Amino acid sequence: MEIESTSAIGATTSQHASPLDQCGEWQFPNSAYLVWEDLTVVLPNYGKGPTKRLIQGLSGYCETGRIMVTMGPSGSGKSTLLDSLAGRLAGNVIMTGNILLNGKKRRLDYGVVAYVTQENVLLGTLTVRKTVTYSAQLRLPTSMRKHQIREAVESTLVEMGLQDSADRTYRELASKRHSWG
Repeated sequence: MEIESTSAIGATTSQHASPLDQCGEWQFPNSAYLVWEDLTVVLPNYGKGPTKRLIQGLSGYCETGRIMVTMGPSGSGKSTLLDSLAGRLAGNVIMTGNILLNGKKRRLDYGVVAYVTQENVLLGTLTVRKTVTYSAQLRLPTSMRKHQIREAVESTLVEMGLQDSADRTYRELASKRHSWG
């Protein structure tokens, strides 16, 4: 895994490191804490009707090493919030409020913060364990030994609570979910 850090003057350095420490715990050497306060996003009307408020007065936070889920009905502003925090808003959209990264107020340009979109890109014929293994083999450094990758995969499955589903395929899990409801 390549870890990238940015100094106060904006220089970027990279180093190769394992995401696991010596005790098998996940480590986040360049931890970040993101806070947003009174975030409002408006689409101006430019004289063609009322101004449209996309989100208004939202506050919240994200921590490194935690999974954050944004939930709500269609049109409630989930994607607008995430796009605001990731610096992905269109040029004609106005955003106000405070965004703090590690306690410092800053504008988040594209690439400073990122999020994973909801996509169904899992291969339905692979088990959960094989899917996580496949991802680990693509993302972890080639210098890692096979047993280290296996340990990282197993640790990930445990951390995500997927041990009971680890040897089932995505299709099996999806069909089971549909039979429940």
